[in-house]
Amino acid sequence: GELLQQLMKVTHEKVGPGLALYDHTGIVYVLYGDALKSRIYLRTGYVGEGAVTLTEPQVVLDRQEEFMAYFATQAVGADGLPWVLVRSFQGVTTGTGTVSHLWLTRAQDEELRNWSNPVRITPQADAERATAGSSGSLAVLDETIVIVFNAKDELVSFVGSVERPGKLVRQSLGGSAGIHDHIAIVRDGVLHLAYHAPGAHGSLISHRTWSRENGWSDRKDLARTGDHATAMTVDSAGNVWIFYGTGTSVKMRVKQAGAQFFGPERCLVT
Repeated sequence: GELLQQLMKVTHEKVGPGLALYDHTGIVYVLYGDALKSRIYLRTGYVGEGAVTLTEPQVVLDRQEEFMAYFATQAVGADGLPWVLVRSFQGVTTGTGTVSHLWLTRAQDEELRNWSNPVRITPQADAERATAGSSGSLAVLDETIVIVFNAKDELVSFVGSVERPGKLVRQSLGGSAGIHDHIAIVRDGVLHLAYHAPGAHGSLISHRTWSRENGWSDRKDLARTGDHATAMTVDSAGNVWIFYGTGTSVKMRVKQAGAQFFGPERCLVT
């Protein structure tokens, strides 16, 4: 960490909230929305020899009249083509309150020039219970789509076939806390979910998994945490690393591959 490579600009215009960067089998995906929350763009490319080489941005979704589009997330299907989940936002200018839906679209060609018509995932009741801190996480496991959405104080999932994205089955995962505080990562056919759950004395950092064989596991609470303080990675060996913040420090817990429980809390910085 003593030497950083040359700073590279990866967006072609001013951006709004929710820029995301992915690395899938050596291909870099840069996903972002414009400053007006009217379009979602995707660029792909490669990193090598101290530089980033990216293709021209492709339009994933162009805002329709009735909603804004931002806070996008991505997953790559078994065919190598990306899916993109986009949050819409209503009520900002009308003063009617927040109405946030999730929309799912899929690339139709390897050049990423053509995308399917966006399918609305969330029912109206969930959208009307959303807040400014609601957003979605997306995962694709072979032929199955898994989406997680925090509708105010409830975390819900939508699961179903990639062939019928408009027919995903909704399931409640219980209480939710925090602001955009959930992250989903797939490793070896298992989806790992880290998120904030309500506790007796504030938010808890929690973990659970989903698989085709067993569905959702029970929730495992790890520690107390605060808003905007969630990170997770699952390394190539299958170890699950979860990082979380408190008011004065950043801490972590690790579950070794094959272990049933997470190891002890470790403090990274205070």
